Amino acid sequence: MRTIIDTTAGAGDTGKAGGDKINGMTAELYPGRALAMGAAGMFAGAMTVCSFGTSHMTGSQGFGQTLAYTLQRHHDAYLTFDHRDVLTNVSNSTVVANRGASYATGQASSAHMVGPQLTQFNADVAAGYRYDLMFTDGGLYNDTPGDQAALDLAMTRTLQVITAFFNPDANAGTAAVVWGLFGMNPTLCQSWAAMWRRQEKLSGGRIRFVDTTRVLIDPQSSTPTTWAWRGGSANVLGSVTSDGTHLSHTGCRAVAAILAPVLLDLCPRRFPRGGSYVNSLYNPATLPYADVLGSGAAMLGTQGLDYVTGGGAFPGTIVGAGGQSSNNNTWGLSWNGGLNVTPSITTTADGRRQQTLTVSGSPTDGASITFSYKPVVSDVSNGDATRRFMAGMDLDIVGLTGLSMPSLYFGSPSFQSMPGPGTSAQNEGFPDNTTETLRLRLMRPIPLSGANPLMGVYIPFRAASNISGVINIHDPFWQLMERAA
Repeated sequence: MRTIIDTTAGAGDTGKAGGDKINGMTAELYPGRALAMGAAGMFAGAMTVCSFGTSHMTGSQGFGQTLAYTLQRHHDAYLTFDHRDVLTNVSNSTVVANRGASYATGQASSAHMVGPQLTQFNADVAAGYRYDLMFTDGGLYNDTPGDQAALDLAMTRTLQVITAFFNPDANAGTAAVVWGLFGMNPTLCQSWAAMWRRQEKLSGGRIRFVDTTRVLIDPQSSTPTTWAWRGGSANVLGSVTSDGTHLSHTGCRAVAAILAPVLLDLCPRRFPRGGSYVNSLYNPATLPYADVLGSGAAMLGTQGLDYVTGGGAFPGTIVGAGGQSSNNNTWGLSWNGGLNVTPSITTTADGRRQQTLTVSGSPTDGASITFSYKPVVSDVSNGDATRRFMAGMDLDIVGLTGLSMPSLYFGSPSFQSMPGPGTSAQNEGFPDNTTETLRLRLMRPIPLSGANPLMGVYIPFRAASNISGVINIHDPFWQLMERAA
């Protein structure tokens, strides 16, 4: 067995050679790309996520939204998807090669999961992609199982996918998370849960089970053979389903509360970010890791959010209803659809400045607030779509009604970082008089190309009357984590 640190001398040894030896030893001590359990989390970096199964497990459906909200509200885990188009929801059982780590598709079954989905996964692994954490629902929703034999077959197929995911000579994944069932026979849901809890023990914790059934089912209205959703039918505020089949944002938030302890156990917390401690802007040659937002992004002392170069007052140009600022190195703010927004700069108890939006009015379905920054940079990605950024901002929401799911975006509100924008349906909204903090974080490398890309937050609303409340936006940051070779 090799020693922990290789101290053997070699001809022409250099500092780089010594570092290479230490890196090699670290790789042997912590096999897998991001084995984030225990001390290994110190070396893990971002854990890359993939998913298998039905439309429930796609990036744009319940899984993606649930994962995003878990990170926003409960545990700021350092997770990422790869840069490909994971948010596209494919509903015809076709696995698209450039769709990235969301191998799940609509209309898929457990047979489809071990067929086209596993085939594409193996092709991606052969091409060099690696994934640390996988999620799956077993593909059962479109199997329409009616007995234990169907569950046994689906488990066998799911374990086939998990085995390929764990293969130490290929992907060498760290952990697999299996979801409980919903929308079908409660007795079968209970059996599925018992089967996977046994697999948790047999796997030594590498397989984890999240019992979604228990937070989605209404025990008072369900019978052993009949499922009843918690909160009633679709499109009712408080319902956990959006259409009688898939999760609403209310359902996603319910599942996030029980997914969080699993991620807390498996995943490292995101590394504390740096920032621009002096009056300097990002420069791809001389300051490649400076905050793209410029001076003050670290939010230290009382300097606050003074991003505007050449003078001027934060937040720069306020357009108001009907438009969005395009001025460089300024924050822009816009709103529409019956909303009224009054911006101001306020100071937190610890002396940091924040952008406070006092919201009122009677928003219509699909009304929104957009708050974005357009930095002057040359080509922040240098043409390389796979480079990582750390980016995000925090939202403190106080007493607001009509709010749907906010999302971070890059380039335009159509390029979401997850979750996707909420719809105008009642069940896609937060409860009335919502008060909570959301940490919006970039969840995948962004394929930026070209100068001066926008970064912002898109805050949608459902129809509501005479609302009032406050959104405090603070600690925005946007930093490059890797340089082009």
